Amino acid sequence: FYYEEKLKQLAVNLNISQFIDWIGYIEKEKKYNILASHQLLVLFSYNENFANIVLESLSVGTAVAISNKVGLAPFVTEYKLGWIADLDPHSITETLTNAYESPQIITNIRDDAPSVIRSHFNEASILKEYLELYKNLN
Repeated sequence: FYYEEKLKQLAVNLNISQFIDWIGYIEKEKKYNILASHQLLVLFSYNENFANIVLESLSVGTAVAISNKVGLAPFVTEYKLGWIADLDPHSITETLTNAYESPQIITNIRDDAPSVIRSHFNEASILKEYLELYKNLN
């Protein structure tokens, strides 16, 4: 993976490589255990249509800090499941600081997020949304 090598070199150049674990692909069960063991998933992407990792994190109660370019940003905002940042250094810094200084919010998200995700992203609710979408196409 060329991009991974470039990122590793960038981490060395920025003198932050000692803070990064490059763990690669993780099997499903282990992935959920890793996600659940963290307080916050950070995903400041320039472009993410849906971002399954956001749902996966929230499904185990891990709060998220994501960019406003992630497709699930409106959902995260509506249900207060994390923090949303613009893609500029000031906004990202402010967002991470707010998350760090909000342990009670992180605890609330840990308690509430799994049931919110189950209620909105289950087979029945997704099927209902698709049916509504198809009805509106006619």
